[in-house]
Amino acid sequence: HMPAKVTKLKVTGTLNDTDYAVMRVNMAKLYSLDLSGITNTSIPTSAFENKTTLLEIILPTNLQSIGYSAFKACPISTLVLPNSVTSVHVQAFANCPNLETIVLPNSLSIIEDETFSNCTKLSSINLPQNVSIIGANAFRACSSLSHVEWPQQLTNIGANAFYGCSGLETLVIGDKITEIRMSEFEGFKNLKRVEIGANVSKIWNRAFMNCTN
Repeated sequence: HMPAKVTKLKVTGTLNDTDYAVMRVNMAKLYSLDLSGITNTSIPTSAFENKTTLLEIILPTNLQSIGYSAFKACPISTLVLPNSVTSVHVQAFANCPNLETIVLPNSLSIIEDETFSNCTKLSSINLPQNVSIIGANAFRACSSLSHVEWPQQLTNIGANAFYGCSGLETLVIGDKITEIRMSEFEGFKNLKRVEIGANVSKIWNRAFMNCTN
């Protein structure tokens, strides 16, 4: 019965799937987790998915990969990804209702599909300058997002990547983007300034429809 009483936990050594299951399922009151001492270089798929008590987490400095849906629907508010992280997989932080701040490392080059979708409190994000691809629905319905630090290396913005991010005020389409998709920024009523790179050759229909400001 002891795991059910744990509220704060610091773990060291190497974790296996059973260890993650115990933390996710058996530790029903766990709200603070320190993984800085583990030797694992990856967080597995769905490791903490729907862990609705988890408010704080510290990740190991040698971490390289965060698995599919690893923290999906966790109520963490702030997260710092160490500089060693090179891949963050689909829906890793989707549906995190309290996520306001996240620090992404310069080693990250791809924001995968739905990574931050439905993070409704996320207000700003600095995308590392090495990010070249933002996947489909990556920031979909992040309705509080008002500021994005746009990377110059960006070559592809996936379908509906920012759909429903009506709080965005500034949009910078870099020189490596060649087209703006249909309805990509439709209805962004707070959008005040748009810079379109020199190599954009096609803007599809409804791309900026109803951007009233």
